[in-house]
Amino acid sequence: MEMSSRPPDSFTSKIKSMVWLDGGHGGKKNTWITDEGVLK
Repeated sequence: MEMSSRPPDSFTSKIKSMVWLDGGHGGKKNTWITDEGVLK
């Protein structure tokens, strides 16, 4: 199911904004989670 078609649940409906806090560096090779299954 696409994220845009999911009904809001009690938690996500309360989120008003999100902010990206950047540490100023990209880290090493395995810093970022890129596995689509984990991100869903």
